Amino acid sequence: MRKKGIYPPGGTYQSETTKILIVGDDPGIREMLTKMMTRHGYQTEIAAEGFEAGVKVMEFKPGLIILDLIIPGIDGFEVCRKIKGNSGTSHIRVLAVSGYDTAENRDRIMEAGADCYLPKPIKSDLLLQHVRSLLNGAGKEPASTPLLSHSSTCKHRHNRLPAFTLLIRTCFSGEEL
Repeated sequence: MRKKGIYPPGGTYQSETTKILIVGDDPGIREMLTKMMTRHGYQTEIAAEGFEAGVKVMEFKPGLIILDLIIPGIDGFEVCRKIKGNSGTSHIRVLAVSGYDTAENRDRIMEAGADCYLPKPIKSDLLLQHVRSLLNGAGKEPASTPLLSHSSTCKHRHNRLPAFTLLIRTCFSGEEL
């Protein structure tokens, strides 16, 4: 019954607001992100390429996708465009990441419908702030939050913290992705 999306009354099931699909071709980064998200109470699935990501979206029904832009097969831009262009999946938040940080890539992924873009390397606490904000229903407010050496482009606000506080937290956090 669960496989068909039918749930008996009173059942306890994982909310999509705690489910994250991690899409990227680097196994080390996928593993690190999986451990980090699991440690913070999120349920995760992984996909190594674009077609697999599409399949996992339909099966796993995540609330958020952490999506690398440069992946084998269908690239992250097209994956995002397809997710946001489908009325059954357009509600899923997309946090795009890339080691190829260019204005063109930022513009293309935001035009494809991404809710947020972060260039690699990403400080773990900054990533977690974005994940929490996106999954906790932060509205799609047009906002761009440059953090000097680590800029992000997002359609949500970071838990209403001033940019300076985020900059301090980012500069003094431990991990980088």
